Amino acid sequence: KAWEEANTPKNEECLVKMRGLVPPDVASASLDFLMQAGLSKTAAQRIQTKKALWLLRMHQDDIKRIHIADLRGKYGNQGLDISEMRAIWQCLPRDFDNDGDGKKAEWLGMFRQKLQELTTKEERNALSRAEVRHTAYKAVAEDAQFFDPHAEIKKVQRMVSTAFAPTEQATVGR
Repeated sequence: KAWEEANTPKNEECLVKMRGLVPPDVASASLDFLMQAGLSKTAAQRIQTKKALWLLRMHQDDIKRIHIADLRGKYGNQGLDISEMRAIWQCLPRDFDNDGDGKKAEWLGMFRQKLQELTTKEERNALSRAEVRHTAYKAVAEDAQFFDPHAEIKKVQRMVSTAFAPTEQATVGR
Protein backbone atom coordinates (compact mmCIF):
# COMPACT_ATOMS: atom_id res chain seq x y z
CA LYS A 1 0.00 0.00 0.00
CA ALA A 2 2.76 2.47 0.91
CA TRP A 3 4.73 1.54 -2.23
CA GLU A 4 1.59 2.03 -4.33
CA GLU A 5 0.92 5.50 -2.89
CA ALA A 6 4.55 6.58 -3.22
CA ASN A 7 4.82 5.44 -6.84
CA THR A 8 1.41 6.30 -8.29
CA PRO A 9 2.37 9.83 -9.45
CA LYS A 10 5.45 8.56 -11.29
CA ASN A 11 3.51 5.58 -12.68
CA GLU A 12 0.80 7.96 -13.98
CA GLU A 13 3.47 10.14 -15.59
CA CYS A 14 4.96 7.09 -17.34
CA LEU A 15 1.49 5.98 -18.45
CA VAL A 16 0.87 9.33 -20.18
CA LYS A 17 4.35 9.27 -21.73
CA MET A 18 3.98 5.70 -23.04
CA ARG A 19 0.41 6.17 -24.30
CA GLY A 20 1.79 9.07 -26.33
CA LEU A 21 3.95 6.52 -28.15
CA VAL A 22 1.35 3.75 -28.50
CA PRO A 23 -1.66 4.40 -30.77
CA PRO A 24 -5.18 3.68 -29.50
CA ASP A 25 -5.61 1.07 -32.25
CA VAL A 26 -2.19 -0.51 -31.71
CA ALA A 27 -3.37 -4.02 -32.54
CA SER A 28 -4.12 -3.00 -36.12
CA ALA A 29 -1.36 -0.40 -36.55
CA SER A 30 1.20 -1.24 -39.22
CA LEU A 31 4.89 -0.50 -38.97
CA ASP A 32 4.49 2.10 -41.73
CA PHE A 33 1.64 3.81 -39.84
CA LEU A 34 3.73 4.03 -36.67
CA MET A 35 6.70 5.44 -38.58
CA GLN A 36 4.53 7.93 -40.48
CA ALA A 37 3.24 9.14 -37.10
CA GLY A 38 6.86 10.04 -36.26
CA LEU A 39 8.26 7.05 -34.38
CA SER A 40 11.71 5.79 -35.32
CA LYS A 41 11.79 2.39 -36.98
CA THR A 42 13.24 0.71 -33.87
CA ALA A 43 10.61 2.28 -31.57
CA ALA A 44 7.83 1.34 -34.00
CA GLN A 45 9.11 -2.25 -34.15
CA ARG A 46 9.25 -2.45 -30.37
CA ILE A 47 5.68 -1.20 -30.00
CA GLN A 48 4.50 -3.59 -32.68
CA THR A 49 6.28 -6.67 -31.29
CA LYS A 50 6.20 -6.06 -27.50
CA LYS A 51 2.58 -7.02 -26.95
CA ALA A 52 2.78 -6.10 -23.26
CA LEU A 53 2.75 -2.47 -24.43
CA TRP A 54 -0.64 -3.11 -26.05
CA LEU A 55 -2.08 -3.40 -22.53
CA LEU A 56 -1.67 0.39 -22.32
CA ARG A 57 -4.53 0.77 -24.80
CA MET A 58 -6.81 -2.01 -23.51
CA HIS A 59 -9.86 -1.55 -21.33
CA GLN A 60 -9.40 -3.00 -17.83
CA ASP A 61 -12.43 -5.25 -18.32
CA ASP A 62 -10.73 -6.74 -21.38
CA ILE A 63 -7.45 -7.19 -19.50
CA LYS A 64 -9.33 -8.99 -16.70
CA ARG A 65 -10.45 -11.64 -19.20
CA ILE A 66 -7.02 -12.41 -20.72
CA HIS A 67 -6.07 -16.06 -20.31
CA ILE A 68 -3.17 -16.78 -17.95
CA ALA A 69 -1.17 -18.39 -20.78
CA ASP A 70 -1.36 -15.11 -22.71
CA LEU A 71 -0.45 -13.04 -19.63
CA ARG A 72 2.65 -15.17 -19.12
CA GLY A 73 3.65 -15.37 -22.78
CA LYS A 74 2.20 -12.82 -25.16
CA TYR A 75 1.96 -10.09 -22.49
CA GLY A 76 5.04 -11.07 -20.47
CA ASN A 77 7.21 -8.40 -18.86
CA GLN A 78 10.60 -9.75 -19.93
CA GLY A 79 12.86 -7.01 -21.26
CA LEU A 80 10.62 -4.09 -20.34
CA ASP A 81 12.28 -0.92 -19.05
CA ILE A 82 11.12 0.82 -15.87
CA SER A 83 8.98 3.42 -17.71
CA GLU A 84 7.18 0.68 -19.63
CA MET A 85 6.69 -1.37 -16.45
CA ARG A 86 5.36 1.64 -14.50
CA ALA A 87 2.93 2.52 -17.30
CA ILE A 88 1.63 -1.02 -17.67
CA TRP A 89 1.29 -1.46 -13.90
CA GLN A 90 -0.87 1.66 -13.77
CA CYS A 91 -3.44 0.23 -16.16
CA LEU A 92 -3.54 -3.35 -14.86
CA PRO A 93 -6.62 -4.41 -12.89
CA ARG A 94 -5.98 -5.50 -9.31
CA ASP A 95 -8.22 -8.55 -9.75
CA PHE A 96 -9.02 -10.77 -12.72
CA ASP A 97 -12.02 -12.69 -14.03
CA ASN A 98 -11.93 -16.49 -14.16
CA ASP A 99 -9.04 -16.78 -11.69
CA GLY A 100 -10.27 -19.63 -9.51
CA ASP A 101 -6.77 -21.08 -9.21
CA GLY A 102 -5.15 -17.71 -8.41
CA LYS A 103 -2.64 -17.92 -11.27
CA LYS A 104 -3.56 -14.51 -12.68
CA ALA A 105 -3.21 -12.96 -9.23
CA GLU A 106 0.17 -14.70 -8.96
CA TRP A 107 1.19 -13.22 -12.35
CA LEU A 108 0.14 -9.77 -11.12
CA GLY A 109 2.17 -10.28 -7.94
CA MET A 110 5.25 -11.25 -9.96
CA PHE A 111 4.79 -8.20 -12.20
CA ARG A 112 4.57 -5.97 -9.12
CA GLN A 113 7.59 -7.65 -7.53
CA LYS A 114 9.71 -7.01 -10.61
CA LEU A 115 8.56 -3.39 -10.75
CA GLN A 116 9.33 -2.92 -7.05
CA GLU A 117 12.82 -4.34 -7.63
CA LEU A 118 13.32 -1.85 -10.46
CA THR A 119 12.08 1.08 -8.37
CA THR A 120 14.42 0.06 -5.52
CA LYS A 121 17.32 -0.06 -7.98
CA GLU A 122 16.22 3.33 -9.33
CA GLU A 123 16.31 4.83 -5.83
CA ARG A 124 19.89 3.51 -5.42
CA ASN A 125 20.84 4.78 -8.90
CA ALA A 126 21.67 1.18 -9.84
CA LEU A 127 19.52 0.60 -12.94
CA SER A 128 21.28 -0.63 -16.05
CA ARG A 129 20.97 1.53 -19.16
CA ALA A 130 18.43 -0.91 -20.66
CA GLU A 131 16.35 -0.85 -17.46
CA VAL A 132 16.24 2.96 -17.51
CA ARG A 133 15.13 3.18 -21.16
CA HIS A 134 15.22 0.57 -23.89
CA THR A 135 17.57 1.42 -26.77
CA ALA A 136 14.61 1.33 -29.20
CA TYR A 137 13.62 4.75 -27.86
CA LYS A 138 17.07 6.29 -28.41
CA ALA A 139 15.86 8.41 -31.37
CA VAL A 140 12.61 9.41 -29.62
CA ALA A 141 12.56 12.67 -27.64
CA GLU A 142 11.80 12.17 -23.93
CA ASP A 143 8.65 14.31 -24.14
CA ALA A 144 7.47 13.06 -27.58
CA GLN A 145 3.73 12.56 -27.99
CA PHE A 146 2.75 11.01 -31.33
CA PHE A 147 -0.71 9.90 -30.18
CA ASP A 148 -3.31 11.29 -27.78
CA PRO A 149 -2.43 9.81 -24.38
CA HIS A 150 -5.92 10.64 -23.13
CA ALA A 151 -7.84 9.01 -25.99
CA GLU A 152 -10.81 6.97 -24.81
CA ILE A 153 -10.06 3.32 -24.07
CA LYS A 154 -12.83 1.35 -25.71
CA LYS A 155 -14.10 -1.93 -24.36
CA VAL A 156 -14.15 -4.77 -26.88
CA GLN A 157 -17.70 -5.82 -27.74
CA ARG A 158 -18.07 -9.55 -27.24
CA MET A 159 -20.77 -11.77 -28.65
CA VAL A 160 -22.03 -14.27 -26.12
CA SER A 161 -23.47 -17.56 -27.22
CA THR A 162 -24.06 -20.93 -25.66
CA ALA A 163 -24.31 -24.46 -26.95
CA PHE A 164 -27.97 -24.52 -25.93
CA ALA A 165 -29.19 -21.25 -27.45
CA PRO A 166 -31.12 -21.62 -30.69
CA THR A 167 -29.12 -20.68 -33.76
CA GLU A 168 -30.72 -18.91 -36.67
CA GLN A 169 -30.62 -21.24 -39.65
CA ALA A 170 -29.61 -20.00 -43.07
CA THR A 171 -32.33 -20.13 -45.66
CA VAL A 172 -31.50 -21.57 -49.04
CA GLY A 173 -33.53 -20.31 -51.95
CA ARG A 174 -33.79 -21.60 -55.50
